[in-house]
Amino acid sequence: MLPPIVVVLGVGIAAAIIATGPKLEPQPPVSKA
Repeated sequence: MLPPIVVVLGVGIAAAIIATGPKLEPQPPVSKA
């Protein structure tokens, strides 16, 4: 299993990408339904 710190960092980075994605590239919420 992965060390807890690796899991936390991975989830944090993924959350940051998801949270900032729409802001960096303004698009309709559903573009690839």
